[in-house]
Amino acid sequence: MKTGSFQEVEDALQGVAGWSAAGACLGLPLGTLPLLERALQVPAAALGATVLMLPALYIGSALCGVQSGLRQVVASTALALRASGVFLLGLAPALAFLLVTIQGPAAAGILFNGALLLAAVLGLRRLHAVLLGERAESGLLLFGAWCAVLVGLGGTMLAHVVG
Repeated sequence: MKTGSFQEVEDALQGVAGWSAAGACLGLPLGTLPLLERALQVPAAALGATVLMLPALYIGSALCGVQSGLRQVVASTALALRASGVFLLGLAPALAFLLVTIQGPAAAGILFNGALLLAAVLGLRRLHAVLLGERAESGLLLFGAWCAVLVGLGGTMLAHVVG
């Protein structure tokens, strides 16, 4: 993993860009102002849940025997954000097309939430591989519980923010 003075920030910003693009796709059928609102709200919910759960990840990784400092945990989290964001950036054109042409808000909601859930799972997979590495099996249960809380918290924040 390449680390530098601003590498973690760059990785996190790339991730936020992907989540922002997904939010813009959600707001696209609703007009300009909702597009801008969703483009800010969706990454805010994802980033907020991640930041809230970061201390628990640091403590959990220490319990699993991972000998890494806070900078390593933050760098791994930034890489995970980047992985999910790049996925969403690649999916954005198709997601925008489908959300604009789909009939019914329920189907659009299912499609959008499915895309975000898949992006979150891919990001968490990357986080697991980078942070735990060879200790992947020893902390799997604890990491799975942390992931469940993170996804639940992120989904709740997204539901309150986006409505």
